[in-house]
Amino acid sequence: MEEFLLSDDVIEQIKNFNYQKLTDDQSLLIDKLILNEELKTRYKSHGLCNGCKQPKAYNSWCQCKFQQNFKNWTSGNDEVDQFIQKAQLKANKDREILEWIEYDRFDNVEYLTKGGFGTIYKAIWKDGCIEEWDSKNNQWKRLKYSDEKNKNFPVVLKSLHNSQNITIILAAHINGIGRIPYPIPPISHPISHLSHPICHNPIPIPNPNPIPIPNPKSHPKSHFL
Repeated sequence: MEEFLLSDDVIEQIKNFNYQKLTDDQSLLIDKLILNEELKTRYKSHGLCNGCKQPKAYNSWCQCKFQQNFKNWTSGNDEVDQFIQKAQLKANKDREILEWIEYDRFDNVEYLTKGGFGTIYKAIWKDGCIEEWDSKNNQWKRLKYSDEKNKNFPVVLKSLHNSQNITIILAAHINGIGRIPYPIPPISHPISHLSHPICHNPIPIPNPNPIPIPNPKSHPKSHFL
């Protein structure tokens, strides 16, 4: 991502600007110094991060918060890791964030139906999705429930069976299909899709129409989306 970073010289020239109240001269200088349109848009919308000094991707966080955490997680698949990392660095709003979530962070996993590339379940995400960066506590603030009636964070999980081109399938689901990325039957509570958890499926889950669910130790290309 280095090609998308501002140089130290550029940062030095603009670090004291108020991005929300740029003078005409300052605005012209920004246009001259920041040639990358994405970086320019980020700067004019959100200013510079107090930490890394780069233009922030969103008012509520900077992409450096994701980057600092890359070393603390892995899916066990380099392609999946890179896919998630690139998505995190490009995310401009909370619903664009991808995360690798360990399977034990989900409760009440229940079978719904089979379709597309795999099998669909509903579950409760214990931690909830990222909402914003909590600078006081130096951690992510998470949305832990979907609304006032449901004091939990329901999600849909899709088990992708024997996926040889896992990143292509992930991209198709996340980028091309929208809020509800696959058909689901009616259920008793709303399903939230504010962000996208991705994890391994480590154990078989009972369902009324049993479908074999592979273990990642023997089928490492099976994933939950």
